[in-house]
Amino acid sequence: MDVDAGAVGCDIRPAGGLSIPTVGQLIRRALPTSAVAVISFPALAWFLPDAAPELLWFLATLAVFGLLMLVHYFAQAPRPRFNKKVSRVRWQGALSSAPKFRIVPSDPDVRTAAGLAACAIVEGLVVMVAVLLGMFLGELVRPEFPWVLASCGALGVAIGSAFRIRRAWCYLHVLHAGSRSD
Repeated sequence: MDVDAGAVGCDIRPAGGLSIPTVGQLIRRALPTSAVAVISFPALAWFLPDAAPELLWFLATLAVFGLLMLVHYFAQAPRPRFNKKVSRVRWQGALSSAPKFRIVPSDPDVRTAAGLAACAIVEGLVVMVAVLLGMFLGELVRPEFPWVLASCGALGVAIGSAFRIRRAWCYLHVLHAGSRSD
């Protein structure tokens, strides 16, 4: 059974006690990772030698992505763990219905799983846009490096997140609207 988040305040704290972050918290917490992404790729292009073999360039790019993952791990907003027992169909349905019906599921596990998926979509878009910007700046510094090849994965994630951002954004707003109406 679904609950109208505007009419009935829903508890957005799962059993673990951690709440789902708001959109603003997600964006603020993704800024350090984004800053590292924008700075790292031009720095990589600047400091690699002119005659760097492609293997060195590839390994350095992987190291930058590893650094981004590490920074993001420590900077991301605290959140509950994803319950793998929740059906993918249920939490995807919750994400899809939020913009249209302004409701969140009454089942706390489904509500949390959909919230975590929404968080990943918002963070993914913010960070991948920064990665693409960093790669564009790196292209300006060293156009001879294979930036297009490196940016394909980031572009894929950014496009996928861009198509789902409206649902994720709306779900998080509806989820937190229920907690503010208490």
